[in-house]
Amino acid sequence: MAVSCKSAPVVIDETMTTQELIQKGQDAYQEGKYKMALTYYQAVIDKPEITPANYIEARYEIGHLYMKKKNYKAARPIFEEIQELFRNTMPGILPAAYNKLAEIELAKIPDTRQAIQAAKKLEEEKKQQEQVEAADEY
Repeated sequence: MAVSCKSAPVVIDETMTTQELIQKGQDAYQEGKYKMALTYYQAVIDKPEITPANYIEARYEIGHLYMKKKNYKAARPIFEEIQELFRNTMPGILPAAYNKLAEIELAKIPDTRQAIQAAKKLEEEKKQQEQVEAADEY
């Protein structure tokens, strides 16, 4: 599979392992070649034998690329998807670090940070109201 970048097309060797593809993606990222890195991470996702752990890792890396470019609109659904996968998967199946990393990245997104603060405030107000109602019953 060949994908065109500004310079030369990225040729994905079908025999590369997921870890080799992820490493190539990380190398490209370190060199500032974000489109190339994205191509490698997407190749991981497109592999027919992908494991849930490899899927999470590749999706996280793609979200991280979007964060680097400040493309929060593209990053947010990726990190939300990761958190949803953790909520719906038996513990121990997925690498736990990616759940926390997704949470950290989501908190960096300006709109998300405000939404989290607003939700916490509403939750606190609800608890206070419940305490008042409970006290009134006595």
